[in-house]
Amino acid sequence: MQLPVFEATKESEIDAAFASLADQHIGALVVAGNVFFIQPGGQLVTLAAQYALPATYHLRGFVANGGLIS
Repeated sequence: MQLPVFEATKESEIDAAFASLADQHIGALVVAGNVFFIQPGGQLVTLAAQYALPATYHLRGFVANGGLIS
């Protein structure tokens, strides 16, 4: 089974990526350890909550901002 991969190369693409995850009824999200995801960390946590998408993050700071687990 191949897992879906959604890539965003700029912050403006993150909202669309989450909408795509929801449209495809993806059950969970793993945020990879990449420096790109540190800056929009709050946006990732907010969108995961908005779409009720369980997510795991690469840094504890995401959890401190309301994320599920790191």
